[in-house]
Amino acid sequence: MDPQALDKAIRARVWTALTTVVREHIAEGRSVKTPLGTFCFDTRKSFKGAAKGVEVSKRPVLVLSQQFAMQHGLTRDATPPDVSTATAKPVYWEQLGTMAGVHKDVARQCVDNTVRVFGAPCLRPYLTGPDDPV
Repeated sequence: MDPQALDKAIRARVWTALTTVVREHIAEGRSVKTPLGTFCFDTRKSFKGAAKGVEVSKRPVLVLSQQFAMQHGLTRDATPPDVSTATAKPVYWEQLGTMAGVHKDVARQCVDNTVRVFGAPCLRPYLTGPDDPV
């Protein structure tokens, strides 16, 4: 289904719900997987002297999903070495659908299609002809 076929208000509610979920996870220091990739943390430890000890800093990062990268011809993995996506929890589509006031399948379809549309500019230089989806 084309994202344009979904009502703009529905798309807005779904994206608001998704960003709320991501924001909550990041604020609580938890990673979360989305169709675009995993929102997680670059964790660094630095010694601040005998008086202060070791300081841990966590910087939020987005690690693009391998599937998204492959589908859009992105070959360079720029994931910082100190980043792990192993503990990330997936987005729960039922929760997202409930938050947006839509069925979980509608929420997933909305997110998947919109991520596909976001990725289309990555392919623009390689696409030619009337079938160009962008």
